[in-house]
Amino acid sequence: MKMKLLLVLFLIATFLNVGEAHAVNQENKQSTSKIVTWDTPAWQQKNNSFSVWIRESGQKTWNELYVYNVKNGEQKEQDVPTDAAMVNVDFSGTAEFKVTYNKEKIKNYEIRPSAYGIHAKKTEEKTLNFSLTQNSKAPLKPTIMVNGSWSEGNLHILSNMPENDAPLQNAANVYVINPGDPIPLYLPTGKDTYYFKPGEHELPKGMWVELDLEETVQLEKFDLVQQLTNSQWFAKGPQRFVIEAKERKDDPYVKVYDGYENNKEGTVTDLLSNVNARYVKLVLLGNTGSSHYVMTSLASEFKLYKKGGDSTNIAKGKAVNGAFPSYSNMTDGNDSTHYMSSTGYGNWHAGEAFYISQSDTTVYLAPGSLVKGSISADDLSNITIKGRGIMYGGDLLRPRNYAEGRSGAIWITRSTNSKVEGITLIDYPMWSVVMNFTDQTSIKNINFFGSMVNADGIHLSGSKNAQVSGVFIRTTDDNFVIYHYGESSNITVKDSIFWADNARPILLGLGDTPNATIDKVNFENIYILNQRGVWDLNKYNGAIQIWATGGNKISNIAFKNMYIDEFEAPGDSMFFQIKTDEMAAGIAPGSVSNVSFNNIIYRGKLPRKSLISGVDDSHNVSGIVFNRFKINNTVLSSTNMKQFIEIKGKYSDIKFK
Repeated sequence: MKMKLLLVLFLIATFLNVGEAHAVNQENKQSTSKIVTWDTPAWQQKNNSFSVWIRESGQKTWNELYVYNVKNGEQKEQDVPTDAAMVNVDFSGTAEFKVTYNKEKIKNYEIRPSAYGIHAKKTEEKTLNFSLTQNSKAPLKPTIMVNGSWSEGNLHILSNMPENDAPLQNAANVYVINPGDPIPLYLPTGKDTYYFKPGEHELPKGMWVELDLEETVQLEKFDLVQQLTNSQWFAKGPQRFVIEAKERKDDPYVKVYDGYENNKEGTVTDLLSNVNARYVKLVLLGNTGSSHYVMTSLASEFKLYKKGGDSTNIAKGKAVNGAFPSYSNMTDGNDSTHYMSSTGYGNWHAGEAFYISQSDTTVYLAPGSLVKGSISADDLSNITIKGRGIMYGGDLLRPRNYAEGRSGAIWITRSTNSKVEGITLIDYPMWSVVMNFTDQTSIKNINFFGSMVNADGIHLSGSKNAQVSGVFIRTTDDNFVIYHYGESSNITVKDSIFWADNARPILLGLGDTPNATIDKVNFENIYILNQRGVWDLNKYNGAIQIWATGGNKISNIAFKNMYIDEFEAPGDSMFFQIKTDEMAAGIAPGSVSNVSFNNIIYRGKLPRKSLISGVDDSHNVSGIVFNRFKINNTVLSSTNMKQFIEIKGKYSDIKFK
């Protein structure tokens, strides 16, 4: 009887853990194969060009997968992004796939990475069949390119291993969010996990601070002291904001003042009509001025005054919570300070960010969940964002001319031991996953599509001891970036697929922060599906670009087992650039040393010559080692290197093994 009870409890826990995910074929003693699919919200991003089915090897029943529409773009054609298709599925062991291209007959096709060695069989005029055997350490993420298409005829099959550590919905520490539920800015006592159930969710927005006035009072007016700054990174115009209030802790907040159309700089003073409140919340939503950084927020002080009272600021010292740890600055009575994160990143996209405000917090996106918006966390540790859900940025600010003023997907900065795992990010208009100035960071098995200028993939500038593995990134801009923003070291990127439609899959360098060295960065088992230079093909180019600037050093960089498929436009592409010249006028050159290429393979038409270029004896390139860099059937050597590489300026110690 006891065993039966334990079995029932186990089955209940398993059901609650999986949520809406469906194990199509259960594991058994004879096989470790398992396929997990899930229901998908009916949203506007479905792609009808492809139909896709999956089944366990040797089985008869096919299970149809939902085909998402994802956007691709080019930096010179931002107003007309193109469509491609994507499916998400978890499986282990061997699975069979059936893919039908609904638009026309399949005349020819290619499956990338070619190094996967996937062989498909054309069973009908529009249908391909093939099998995939999962790699538990590096989940497979192949792309099918039909009839020579680089966009509409692309199907991305993005897989992961089945989850084994999803939180239980009924666990005491888990806060479950159903579609349409309000999303708390911070979790109740005893909870440390946001659990987004299958369905569509929209994250709250804005940089906020909450006050407890310690008693209910009738409010008469407020002052919002806006910080004036000449910094190019922050809003120069008036702040958009709202004020919310409530009398009891468990009541919902009610908006009592709408300052979204505020057009006043400096201090904003206005009346509050018939407001009785103990708890007050100020939410900053970006600026209305001329700055391109329209989502930034920066303010100095928030003051409140009682009706019929004197000029005493009753808000002083009453801040009890906020978007990041410096929230007390907003009510400390010192209008020369300001409310911001230690790096300023928290203020950069404040108007559209949902802030995790507590360390040791997990955000779980269940399979079949679609979460709209962006997430930030600053000066916190042990932040985890994971699951099999999708984060969608297509509704965020999009005009191209706003540059860095747009919002990325996940920005976790100045953090220790934080993770992003398993989720898919679609169509964010700014750098996607930014984990700058972090330590002990892990980014694992995520997928990302971006179609705009600045829609970069992963940034790890000024970070140390980071691991990136199993990621798929296709974007218009750079895929993986480490800038000279701070000292960066001990970073490993492996088992990943990069596709830069109009930029660089790998970029190391650029910036003028002093003492911002980049050291000990290793890339292993990397597949590059495309690269294409843009704007200036001699300056901004390369599947790998290493560009030391600001007087900084880049050293001990290793590339091992890299497989590069033929570029879409070889005449616009390069294998690599390693250089030390000025990024722009006034930004000093740097130096590069000890870069190794071990087992690099390219098949296809020759691209432009790669580049090695040092400026002078103090800003040179040295210690470049090529060990089996194979271009078609030719191994790069000292006798043929000038055929493939332009070498100029100051350099030394270039070796071939």
